[in-house]
Amino acid sequence: MIAKYNGVKVVRYGGKEATPYLRKNIDLFLQCSCMLDLGCGNGRNSRYLREHGIQPLPFDRCPDYGQEWKASEDIPVNGFVDGVLLNYILMFLTEAELVKIASEINRLTKSGAILMVELEVVKMSFTDTMEKVKTLKAKFMDLLRWEIVKEDSRRFIARKS
Repeated sequence: MIAKYNGVKVVRYGGKEATPYLRKNIDLFLQCSCMLDLGCGNGRNSRYLREHGIQPLPFDRCPDYGQEWKASEDIPVNGFVDGVLLNYILMFLTEAELVKIASEINRLTKSGAILMVELEVVKMSFTDTMEKVKTLKAKFMDLLRWEIVKEDSRRFIARKS
């Protein structure tokens, strides 16, 4: 499925199973009671979290998914969540949106919160080369100022100090 966001066609993966990286690293998230799933799409990762006893807070701004998987646009509680998933969305955000999302993640998360980010080279995005993926990853971590605890070229897990 393809949706438009920021005038860019966004490929909606819409798989039925949680991403392999989340499944592989679920043990790191079992201490979380509430996790924000930003860009949740069809809710596959949120369902997986719920199956493992973690309360997901799913959020997606693209209008092509049902209300069931949408959360409030403005979450008023500071320090409420202890985990965040950002699966395949950062490469479609503008510079201003990256700054905003990093600020909101810092506002909404508790100390010690854990974050999982998955990135991809996508032809019709801001990361159409692997070099741009690496630059985006570094830029986002500079904005967040969290400690990376696990990483590879396209994915990482970080912890808030």
